[in-house]
Amino acid sequence: MKKLLFHLLVLGTLAMLLVSCGTSAPRYNYKELARASIRLNMDIDMKDNHQLYVESAAWLGVPYRGGGNSKRGVDCSGLTSHLYKKVYHKKLKMKYTTYLFDFDYTLADSSRGIVICFRNVLERHGHTGISDEAIKRTIGKTLEDSFSILSGITTPETLAEYKKEYVKEADTYMTVNTFFFPETVTVLKTLKSQGAQIGIISTKFRFRIREMVDQHFPKDFFDIIIGGEDVKQAKPDPQGIKKALRRLHRRKSETLYIGDSTVDAETAQAAKVDFVGVLNGMTTREELMVYPHRQILDNLSLLPLIHKFTPYEPDKHFPEKFFYSSW
Repeated sequence: MKKLLFHLLVLGTLAMLLVSCGTSAPRYNYKELARASIRLNMDIDMKDNHQLYVESAAWLGVPYRGGGNSKRGVDCSGLTSHLYKKVYHKKLKMKYTTYLFDFDYTLADSSRGIVICFRNVLERHGHTGISDEAIKRTIGKTLEDSFSILSGITTPETLAEYKKEYVKEADTYMTVNTFFFPETVTVLKTLKSQGAQIGIISTKFRFRIREMVDQHFPKDFFDIIIGGEDVKQAKPDPQGIKKALRRLHRRKSETLYIGDSTVDAETAQAAKVDFVGVLNGMTTREELMVYPHRQILDNLSLLPLIHKFTPYEPDKHFPEKFFYSSW
């Protein structure tokens, strides 16, 4: 299985290179080219970049190792970087340096606490018959917007009062009913070990997020946490992301924002940073795919493998028969 996975890794990397750089290049030693053709199980044409195929074939059999960049072990980013340097004489900066996360339904499931708090406030004021699902669909929005959606009330003073009551309820019910998703801690620590900066941008209050993360992460693990009280304009306004990038002295081009909702996708789009969606919450894949994105993931597990390349799709540079036969 590992051999097959790495075979696919080499071929997938080769595919991306062919698409992004084309295939035209000087001819190569025909004996080596024939061996490469056999190892890759591909026909290589005269117009193809022979060095790219030969160099790619030489990596078949190398074990996969996350973060690796040598023949003792390599991952997709390491292999692609090597091939670009060897074949095209280009040095790539492929990995993101900054990962900014939404909190609710992205890093953690706080839906139980949220439902309890909303229901206590709403029923206190006579708003009954509201389903758990309806409440969960508002997660990620501001408290005022959520109460307006659920109750139909639009009066700012009333919504502000509901918000105060919610915060008081949350003091009792929120943190004890919030749980990180199984992969969250491992993924964040993996990214941190690779030198990435980690931050959280959420409509949730920063002190509430702190109550949770301080139970699972060392002090100062997060390079920045921006909560609802830290911005004048809530998501999807990009103020939170822009504020984080200024404080971290990072560029948009090296930043990835990860979230579960269309609000998060709109926020990334407005901030002009790349976006990865996760399907931990109530938003569907189809709803997220409407927006610009690098990937839509079932959960955070594969996030450390996401880099700045556009996912490969067959086109005129690469034989369609390979795309299907190699899988």
